[in-house]
Amino acid sequence: MVLRKTNPEMVVSDLMLNGEGRWNETLIEEILDLEDTMVMFSMPLANLQEEDVRIWRHNRNDKY
Repeated sequence: MVLRKTNPEMVVSDLMLNGEGRWNETLIEEILDLEDTMVMFSMPLANLQEEDVRIWRHNRNDKY
């Protein structure tokens, strides 16, 4: 994944349009490479109203 022009304090909700429940596609296209952008856009968004937190859990092979 290649990130460009990012804030290290950024959370997932920063990548979404406020109150619209969808990705801010323009911003994502600016900070991710094309391959990662397409992967991200292919993921369905959950319809949760929880506060966003900074967490990234490892997977089964202990990679983040």
